[in-house]
Amino acid sequence: MKGCKRCGACCRYLVLVMGPYTKELEEQLKQSGVPMVYMVIWPDWDDNTVIFIPSRCAHLTDENLCNIYDHRVITCEEFPEKAPFWERSPECKYYD
Repeated sequence: MKGCKRCGACCRYLVLVMGPYTKELEEQLKQSGVPMVYMVIWPDWDDNTVIFIPSRCAHLTDENLCNIYDHRVITCEEFPEKAPFWERSPECKYYD
């Protein structure tokens, strides 16, 4: 049965969708403070750059709950129903 199982998998990584990969974007990523070695970067079918960063959300509690749930950003509010397939963690139990 579909529904949140409170596994917290969706809050343990960050997916960014940026414009085309350019030297400027590469420089911005280097200046972000996240070592590039931790990023997985690939193009999508619309010539955007998809960046996957394994990083636990600061608002995820030890009980796998969001401590700003009532004020979370739209990306989190719509997840996973409106999330592209590549944003869903394989560890997510939502569809189990």
